[in-house]
Amino acid sequence: KVFKSKYQQKKERLAKNVKPSKEIIVGTCTTLEKTFYRQVSEPDPRLIRPEWVLRKSLKMILQKWKRNEVDYVYVCNQFKSIRQDMTMQRIKNDFTVKVYETHARLALE
Repeated sequence: KVFKSKYQQKKERLAKNVKPSKEIIVGTCTTLEKTFYRQVSEPDPRLIRPEWVLRKSLKMILQKWKRNEVDYVYVCNQFKSIRQDMTMQRIKNDFTVKVYETHARLALE
């Protein structure tokens, strides 16, 4: 019998219960600023921003950063929220790359 850690056992139990969604979620939220939160339930499209809103959100965050209106903690939280919304909607395009690259550049400043 092979010994498995409690972590590995839990991971396997969870993997058996997860059913990947074939349905693509399209967000309907139009709020530009949204605090990052851990997703613990099924995604609600009313709480997820579509790509066009995410683009506006990125622009707004960068403007606030350049004017020194916000600190890095706020900016980091907003980027995490944007990435979460993109992930839940399976957005993988040039905008996704721009978000990750921009956040990395700001982190290095």
